[in-house]
Formats: sequence, structure tokens, C-alpha cells
Amino acid sequence: VRGLFPHCEECFFGRSGERCRSSLAPRAAASQRPLKACVVFLMYDTVNKEYFRYMLKTLSALQRHFLSRFPYPVIIFHSSKYASRMHKGGPTWIDSIRSAVNVSMEFHMVDLQYPKYLRPWSQVRITCPRYRYPRALNYVLMIHFFSVHWFRHPALRGYDYVWRLDGDL
Repeated sequence: VRGLFPHCEECFFGRSGERCRSSLAPRAAASQRPLKACVVFLMYDTVNKEYFRYMLKTLSALQRHFLSRFPYPVIIFHSSKYASRMHKGGPTWIDSIRSAVNVSMEFHMVDLQYPKYLRPWSQVRITCPRYRYPRALNYVLMIHFFSVHWFRHPALRGYDYVWRLDGDL
């Protein structure tokens, strides 16, 4: 945010110029530890091949354009549906992603529950014809997870920064 500190035009939040005396700016001598960061996805949609293909394309592009230079771990939260088999006798959806993309990944199953503070889903009237059940319900579950639960998830403890991406970019 330029101009946050009027005494110095070089000051940005979290950075410092030669004349910047911001208490929010990192001190060079304080700590030289490497940045602890990760990339996070949530596979929440009903298991469908289109979303799965988008996820593979997104992970491949992320590896090619970013992770090859900055090898941060990728954490993928997923619903229990993605731990199931793609077809009888075949690999699980998770195993297929793991074998298709050369990225350091962790998978964590999350229980996506309908929020108790909302009206029961059967009473919710959806006014937009484009979003029908179950797509709209999946969206509600995703929003609830990212607004309430993911900050407290044990997999994210110890990280300074988390970059959340959608699987269908």
C-alpha cells in the first residue's frame, strides 16, 4: 500500500526503503530463515472427469511456470469422494493425480459439512438457474471451508504464507 507511511515514499507494507522506519517492515538482521509457504487446493466438487482434468492441467501449469523455480509444497484438501476408485479395480482419483503430476503434494481428507447456522438446504431457494443442486451446495461447502475451517487445519501449522488456488483455473 503506497503512501501508508507518509514519511517515506519507498515504504510498502512488509517492505522497507533506505529511509523507511516502519515497525511493520521486516528487519534484515532479525531473521534470515527461509520463507515457509505452500500452495493449497480444495477438491470439493462431486467427482467428475471435467473438474479432474482441470485440476491436472492447473497442477501441470503450476509446476511448469512456478514450482520449478520455487519448490513450495502443494497441499490438496479433498472430500471423501476423491479417495474412492475412478472405476472398478482402477486407481483412486488421488492416486491418479499423484502419478500424473511431478509435484511435491500432501493430500488431506476433510469432512465438508453443511453449516448449522444456515437454513436447511431443503428450504434454500436458489434463484439463479445456472447453479442448481448439487453444484450450488458444493459451492456453499467450499465457501464454508475456506471462511472457517482451513485456518485451523493442522496441515497448515507452521506456514508463514498460504497461496490458495482453484483447481479449475
